Amino acid sequence: MGKQDFQERLQRVDGHFAKHGYAQTIVRNRNERPYLWTIIGFIWIFFVVSIAENRAYLETSLAQGSLPAAFRDYVFYALTGLVVISVVALGFHLLRFLFKKPDFRGASGSLLAGALGAVMLTQLPPALLKDSANAVFGTGQVLAGMVSDPAISAPDINISNVNFVSGITD
Repeated sequence: MGKQDFQERLQRVDGHFAKHGYAQTIVRNRNERPYLWTIIGFIWIFFVVSIAENRAYLETSLAQGSLPAAFRDYVFYALTGLVVISVVALGFHLLRFLFKKPDFRGASGSLLAGALGAVMLTQLPPALLKDSANAVFGTGQVLAGMVSDPAISAPDINISNVNFVSGITD
């Protein structure tokens, strides 16, 4: 058995050692796509909170459908399981975010940020959401038009006598 045979056997058994020798492996678990995981966390928790808060609506909706009454309970068991598993998973992500080093947190921070945004959005009063939508999409354009009109029709200002003052002295 020669050195080449030993290297081939070593490559089959432990490729990392054969290539790099004795070196500590670097394991990185960084989040490569933080915005994607934030959106996924938002959609996931928004769905779970919507299920948890609208049980009466789900009951009436299932009662109107053609699903037999025996299977309705199974649907609710599955939805309850989804809510419980989601809470446990969020707890694991919170612990991972709090107690792991930044290289080993993965997407936990992004998922928690999306989840926090979903919880905040679902807990806002409906009147506030309606007023905000009107301000952004409806009344906001009228307000911007009112603000920008006086700026256009402002009186003539002569800037030839303007002196710039600086706080820096020699």
